[in-house]
Amino acid sequence: MKGVVIVRGLLKDLPENELREAHDLLLANLKGPGRALGNTGHRAYRNVSNPRELMVIDTWENIGGAEKLMSNPDLPEHLGKFYDGTPEVAIWSQTDWDGYDH
Repeated sequence: MKGVVIVRGLLKDLPENELREAHDLLLANLKGPGRALGNTGHRAYRNVSNPRELMVIDTWENIGGAEKLMSNPDLPEHLGKFYDGTPEVAIWSQTDWDGYDH
């Protein structure tokens, strides 16, 4: 079953380059294992009204793979390098309702 993982929280009060480096290092370490489990995309978004808020959306061909990756016990430590506190993590399954991508 296809779906998305949404991770959302406030960023630490650190220089922009440190935040980006921590995010990009985590992504580099998870990209291979994630793809092997069905991850097909990753995008990071900043809230226009509150730039300290970061939302990451990962697309998945297999929600079971997302659940497996998100249950990695080391993940909270890595997220804690750029998120201030524990971010909200939600796994959403795709419906068969009408929709479009472009």
